[in-house]
Amino acid sequence: MLSSLGISCSERTIAPATVNKSVLSSQDFALDAQSVNLSTKISGTVFVTGDAQHPKARHVTISAHIETDGADLGGIEMHFSPGWNITNITTNYPQVPGRTSGIKSSDHYIYANRAPTGASPPAFAIWIGAKWVGQEGMPWDATGNILIELDPSPELKILTDYFEINAGLGYKISDNGNQVISPVKQMFQVPLNPRL
Repeated sequence: MLSSLGISCSERTIAPATVNKSVLSSQDFALDAQSVNLSTKISGTVFVTGDAQHPKARHVTISAHIETDGADLGGIEMHFSPGWNITNITTNYPQVPGRTSGIKSSDHYIYANRAPTGASPPAFAIWIGAKWVGQEGMPWDATGNILIELDPSPELKILTDYFEINAGLGYKISDNGNQVISPVKQMFQVPLNPRL
């Protein structure tokens, strides 16, 4: 097959791929909004990579599957350890089954290191599918996969032992329409050093 494509395997030696190169630790996580009768959920894995001999040489990659309920006002919200910058996001969110029109690009529904209109603007955070004051948000149930990459800020003097994710999802109006029900929240910790 390869020879028919003009590729000769005898011309060069292909080095074997390295698996989990520089992975210092990893942690699975999952959170859903079933307790408030919404289908919003996130599940994935956090990978910490870097040089074990140099504590500040760390890189965090979050790989996750996300689902947002069209009735969820806040979507998925994640706050990270102070001093960690989101450097790149790769995603195919939003995927809306049965709908091909009216869906805007991912950057309309994902806010990183900036707050949606009407929300307080803490740094080191990401919102996915949020509907805040003056913001259309995601009006339909949507799914997708997301890859979030973070690096410590050069101004970060001391690296803590753990990378923290404070996640929340499931904002909704109460049945009587008088109040916003607070989201389901959980904190996840991932060791930044392999010995922890």
